[in-house]
Amino acid sequence: MRQLNKEHASEILRTISDRKIVVLGDVMLDEFIWGDVTRISPEAPVPVVDIRRESIHLGGAANVLANLIALGAKAALAKPAAPPDILSALPFASSQPSTPGAAGSG
Repeated sequence: MRQLNKEHASEILRTISDRKIVVLGDVMLDEFIWGDVTRISPEAPVPVVDIRRESIHLGGAANVLANLIALGAKAALAKPAAPPDILSALPFASSQPSTPGAAGSG
């Protein structure tokens, strides 16, 4: 296997738009709660958070797929294993249901 150095990475990025890549893995959403810890709860040793905002980001295979597409690759999910609410949150997901064993739309 070739060593990944600056020249090899540049070559990969130059040719990535010519590649067809299938991503196989779990599709998930990462949910974050942002805020300040104001105190420790008297009922249990857990922080009490003053929630400022919440955010949801692509996680798992969905994050890998989004990054590949952002780099210019032609990429697709293979048989997404996720509930419909997660798939509908993906900006690149097909509105057509995935056929078992077939690559999804990308």
